[in-house]
Amino acid sequence: MKKKILICLKNPFAIDNLLLEIRLLSKSFDITLLTTNYLLNNNLKKKYKQYKEMKYIKSVNYIPYFSNRLSRSIKTIIFTHVFLKKLQKQINFKNFDICFSDTKFDIWQRIIFENFISKKCIQVGLTVDAVLIPLEDFKKLISGDDVMKIVKNLHKLRQDKKIKNKKTSYLNRFQNFINRQKDILLDRRIISKIFYGKEFNHKELDFNLLETDKFDYKLSFFYSSYYFWNKIYKKNSFLINLKNDCTCDESSVNKKNKAIFISTLWSEYKKHEYPINEKIQNISTFFQLLREKNPHLNQLDFRFHPEEDEQVKKSIKKEIINQNLNFINFMENNINLNELSCNYSNAFGALSGALVYLKKFCNNIEVYCLRSLSEEIYGEYYYLKMINEGVIHYDDINNIYINNQQFINKKELDVKRYNLDEFIFSILN
Repeated sequence: MKKKILICLKNPFAIDNLLLEIRLLSKSFDITLLTTNYLLNNNLKKKYKQYKEMKYIKSVNYIPYFSNRLSRSIKTIIFTHVFLKKLQKQINFKNFDICFSDTKFDIWQRIIFENFISKKCIQVGLTVDAVLIPLEDFKKLISGDDVMKIVKNLHKLRQDKKIKNKKTSYLNRFQNFINRQKDILLDRRIISKIFYGKEFNHKELDFNLLETDKFDYKLSFFYSSYYFWNKIYKKNSFLINLKNDCTCDESSVNKKNKAIFISTLWSEYKKHEYPINEKIQNISTFFQLLREKNPHLNQLDFRFHPEEDEQVKKSIKKEIINQNLNFINFMENNINLNELSCNYSNAFGALSGALVYLKKFCNNIEVYCLRSLSEEIYGEYYYLKMINEGVIHYDDINNIYINNQQFINKKELDVKRYNLDEFIFSILN
């Protein structure tokens, strides 16, 4: 009988980058997917339905966790608990041998780990993106600062609590207060007590580390996140190498006539301090630089971030038309990166996990991260986020390349990358 794996990820788009791994693992394991309705669309549902029909996964369920983007109404909070109770009757959670999850922070994950799965089930934390902590703090970590000293000054791994935010309006502060009370008082205490006879209050490091209670193991797909979590998990932390089905060889690269631009959220740039036309010009200029190296290039596919606002898309498309950049083609953002990576000789953009995934999924694609599109968002140490991933960091302001590996010694960089199936088989034996 096959061993059983449960994968719990909040973002269904994150599952997209695991589809090849899931296909391969399905030969030896029964796989159940559990995710939320965050940015969920019909294309994703269709894709996972096909995976179920092809018996790559046993089932997939979408928790009605959000009412709108990342907000939760009282109605949605109640629906989440009702849905989980029904799911508990449909799925025998006690039979799972391994449970993968991105955090233990959201209440639906807490319920699964503390109430649903067996104590014998191996709990594995899965970090599907690069390091989340501010890169100024990551630089301090590399320089030798204590990891827990850094963690205790963070809010949800991302924001340094010592840095004061700009004052928000009284209305926003009141809305934030109401949202906190819905989460802490209504969701985790009152409704949880009704459904489970217990409360799921936040624990000591929940708002710092997103997990007070550790997983049995921590897996990371990015070196920077591995470097961080290895300081906490030590021997139970592993760097995972995602497999690909690339058939490209070096001779075929120069024959490809397309490059791809991976766009970040344009709202990340400081409002009213950046002209869209300047950013578009930087994109165009770098594409022309690539064409000098590869004369076959005649098309640049432009991929928007999945969360991008429709009005912003219209503004950018209008500016590209105004600049007469007819070599740019706008593409759908719901195509799996693994499926499209081998169509391109080059990929570039602002700092993003998508750039690294493209590099992982094709053996012969050159991937560039541009300073002019990244530094404004991530600060002067932006290049540390994608350290040791084969991404070329290009300072297109000064026309120089950046060696982002100089800050960590070679012994630490030369860490073993395990295949996911190799890791799973090792912990089950």
